[in-house]
Amino acid sequence: MDGRDFMVKGMNWDYFPTGTNYSYDFWGQSDEFIRAALAREMSLMRAMGVNAVRMYVGVPPRWVRYIYETYGIWTVINHPLGRYGFTFDGVWTPVVDYSNPNQKAAIQADFIATVKRFEGTPGVLMWLLGNENNYGLSWKSFEIEALPVGERDGARARHLYRFFGEVVDATHAADPTRPVAMANGDLQYIDIIAQECRNLDIFGTNVYRGISARDLYEVVKAKLGLPIVYTEFGADAFNARDMREDQYSQARYLLGQWQEIYEMSAGKGRVGNCIGGLVFQWSDGWWKYMQETNLDVHDTNASWPNGGYDDYVQGNNNMNEEWWGICAKGMADGRGNYDLYPRAAYYALRDAWRLDAYAASVDTTAIRAHFGRLDAASAEVEARGNRAALLASASDRVRVSGLRMNLETYSTGAVGTNSPALGEPAAIPVGFDKMQSFFVDVQASPSANVTGTVSFNVLGNVALNPIDDIFYEKRGQPLVVEDASGSTLETLIGSERVKVYRATLAWDEPWFRLNGFFREGHYHWGYEGDFFNLYREAYYGPNIDIYNADVPLGVEIVGKKGLNGLTFAFGPELWWGANPAMLAKYRRQLGRFQTTGVVQVDVAEKQISVFDETSASIPLPKTQKASLHVATPFGPFQAEVGGLWSGQNKVGDTFYILNRTPGQPDEVRTDEVYRSDAFGARLRLSLERGRFRWYGQTARMGLVADGGYTQTTTFTGWGLKDTGLGNQTNVISGFTYNTGNFQFGPNLLWQKPTVGPIPADVDQVLYPTVTPRNVSIQRDPFAVRGNREMTGAEIVIGYD
Repeated sequence: MDGRDFMVKGMNWDYFPTGTNYSYDFWGQSDEFIRAALAREMSLMRAMGVNAVRMYVGVPPRWVRYIYETYGIWTVINHPLGRYGFTFDGVWTPVVDYSNPNQKAAIQADFIATVKRFEGTPGVLMWLLGNENNYGLSWKSFEIEALPVGERDGARARHLYRFFGEVVDATHAADPTRPVAMANGDLQYIDIIAQECRNLDIFGTNVYRGISARDLYEVVKAKLGLPIVYTEFGADAFNARDMREDQYSQARYLLGQWQEIYEMSAGKGRVGNCIGGLVFQWSDGWWKYMQETNLDVHDTNASWPNGGYDDYVQGNNNMNEEWWGICAKGMADGRGNYDLYPRAAYYALRDAWRLDAYAASVDTTAIRAHFGRLDAASAEVEARGNRAALLASASDRVRVSGLRMNLETYSTGAVGTNSPALGEPAAIPVGFDKMQSFFVDVQASPSANVTGTVSFNVLGNVALNPIDDIFYEKRGQPLVVEDASGSTLETLIGSERVKVYRATLAWDEPWFRLNGFFREGHYHWGYEGDFFNLYREAYYGPNIDIYNADVPLGVEIVGKKGLNGLTFAFGPELWWGANPAMLAKYRRQLGRFQTTGVVQVDVAEKQISVFDETSASIPLPKTQKASLHVATPFGPFQAEVGGLWSGQNKVGDTFYILNRTPGQPDEVRTDEVYRSDAFGARLRLSLERGRFRWYGQTARMGLVADGGYTQTTTFTGWGLKDTGLGNQTNVISGFTYNTGNFQFGPNLLWQKPTVGPIPADVDQVLYPTVTPRNVSIQRDPFAVRGNREMTGAEIVIGYD
């Protein structure tokens, strides 16, 4: 580069403040913010010796030029080539078909357009194609999974690498001045790569083999004859076996890896085909585990196993996706600014890179002497001040993590009114009033794997005549204490001024992850095989305040290692109106079948208050439920089938059936609930083909086979959904079709109860004991709350 021999001493770099994830748009921030962030990040990297960073497409050319001209750091521009999905003709396709010529043409055109945008831009080191696209042939999600073994997807891989070869040629034609590399997952399918990517300039590979890549250099030389650049490699900074941060180990691995890179570079007497690497990664990614939840928590969950590292235990995961940073990341402020705290690996690599790999006097002996003088333990000592500063910034064990104020005013529009005397009723509305409410969040982290937060609410002034008479600050109003005769004994001022508003607990261990919650809310299990929605979502927003609810309250435990796939939940009220209950879910892949079982056991019946009778929180009687769900590909369809057992406690209950014929007297018969009435079944098929997506579902639910309301989203998020209740048969189907900038999505629902309602005008002369159904919502097993006979239709029209 620029006429000088150049070893790539690089970093995988991004900018994601704590509390954000992959959707954060750093380059969409103001120029002032970007320059300030780059000043902190790039200055640290330059001082360390970094000369290149890897970034995905999306970075504007002017900022690549700015980084190069200001800090002397080159950029590797990486296009994923559909690795994480692509939009074709306005339709998002999560899994690209590399045998489809239309899809390949669209992706190639998008990449070549990127190459054209950077024409004449200084600072572009090379073009990088894809990111472990070969793993994408096997993995089922975008989270990191266990590395695939073998080459079982050879046919699909050939389509993939043939496409890569075509893109390489197109890139050379568009920009003959810069080399083209790929980011393969290790050496998988290297023989196919040799056949299909003949004009590739550099073989880039993501390698996680531990301290040595072993035979990788020899294999690449023999089969490809190309130089190697590591597009990802390194070690995480968390010890999954001991459940603690381990900076020493991270630094030791990186020193060993870089010594091998130096020894395998040109002119050292060994293989001579390594041109450097891009360490994964510059700073911790707090969003990498689960990707859309716990974004402000530094999760210690290990996502995949790797025997190349010391903390590996047979059968256990040990790679912690949120702890790969050479630098630890501080909490972000309101704008997204955060501080970096270099770890031991930073100082170890800074010292290692001071050796010029291509100096005339540097041979294998000199390299070994240089690295022999470096010590991970010394680097760890140098980094201790940074760790202390990081802990101090978080007040180590306990800190105030949040503070907010709600200041409100009320005006009724009344004129010339006065406030009543304290304790007297407001016969005339007060024209103006005010409220203050303050929230303080206190977070404690006794260890890296345990974090708890308690939020307190403190009331200031409380309005005596709020517009809405139901609101949580009502607890702070004056309380009048009366005797048995109704005479006032005392008026209490300032009652319940301080209250716990919400609380959470996260505890991560090798065998489980525990999440405790009080008024914080939790997600449902609908996307995890809970086909009949036994475990319901519990996010209530402002309703928590309006009704002063003390829900949800409970604990979830997610199993790991040998308990992987097993999840427990229990609590006195896991969602609004729930009985005290325990739920267990077990999910397992059995061949081509994804199988899930869910069991719910109510341990007691919720005590109903007068307040509950006027709300939607009325629970069903104590019961037990169990469901089984199986999902599998079925030709071009995704097929799901499930069975439910519920309502066994109602077996033997009697009920009325009304037969009504126009012009004839009412006929009412008595029947009872049988064991077979506690079972239900559901079948669902879905199809996604380019512009067209369709689903169809039918269910036959026994008289008392109650599940829960469907909370998953199908395609558009239609409103017509299966209620999940028993005593019904239903059919529901919808499709979407994209044309131009429009999407059309009709949806149809037909449902009919097996046993219909008892209307209010039943003949009371003939049947004096028969009362209309729904009078007792709590006890009537056939209260027709959401399963009335209905034919419904809707259409969603979207424009993008």
